[in-house]
Amino acid sequence: MKRNKDLARAADAEVLVVDNGKLPSVEFAWDYLNNQLARQIWNSAAQLAKTPYLKIAFAELISLEGQPDHKLLLDMLEQLQKHGIVIIEGVPTEATGDQTCMLRKVMSHIGTLRNTFYGETWDVKAVEQSKNVAYTNINLGLHMDLLSFENPPRFQALHCLRNRVEGGASYFVDSFAVAQNFAQRYRDQAKLLAKSKI
Repeated sequence: MKRNKDLARAADAEVLVVDNGKLPSVEFAWDYLNNQLARQIWNSAAQLAKTPYLKIAFAELISLEGQPDHKLLLDMLEQLQKHGIVIIEGVPTEATGDQTCMLRKVMSHIGTLRNTFYGETWDVKAVEQSKNVAYTNINLGLHMDLLSFENPPRFQALHCLRNRVEGGASYFVDSFAVAQNFAQRYRDQAKLLAKSKI
């Protein structure tokens, strides 16, 4: 894999070539890379709440005919790329089948659903004596899903169809902010983690 100094030498080139020595090399045009949206780190709910498209109304995003408002869809995708989270409010809950659920219809305007050992979509519900903690009503705390995958999904979509209990809360954290904070507080450990294969 090319090191930063190799990449710096290539800065006057028209393309960046990424070659890890195992897979075929990949070329990226510098113009393309320079036009990518920069991630904006957030570390508080108040800071996140100030982002322009954190919450979007489903009725404004998708028409009755199932077509997206392309401008709002682009704004939503920019929010997702920059901040890592979007909340679509008011998504219909009547259709619950894997092929007919509204989650699938919304996501079809964003990209292809990835198949997992659970399927492309699946129900998460409390099951008595479950061996998987995800299927219990136990507080899971902050965590990331599907990290056992060699290539975990960049984004995950959740749709609450029914909540049969009162209370409960969902918490989100910017993992880039956590990593940045860790690197500032524990420089030596962060360098070791950056060099270590895990």
